Amino acid sequence: MTLQEFSLLPRREQIVVLHEQAVYIGKRKRHLHTTILFQLDAFYIEVQYRRYRQVVQEIYCTASTTIIDSYLDQINVEGLVGVP
Repeated sequence: MTLQEFSLLPRREQIVVLHEQAVYIGKRKRHLHTTILFQLDAFYIEVQYRRYRQVVQEIYCTASTTIIDSYLDQINVEGLVGVP
């Protein structure tokens, strides 16, 4: 699926695709919001929830890898092949 195809889906279908096909990267909390980052094929999706995984407030999609910067402290590469 491309970023454009995902963006054109209705929000409910986007959530289904995220839960069935996307890879969880990490989460961060600010005030009363929880934001979760997923990767789907060659792009990233941030989902901002008002109540933890209950009410979706916003979905943001991008192909830019800079979105990962806020989540780097949560990514564990220990045990990956080729990583000392």
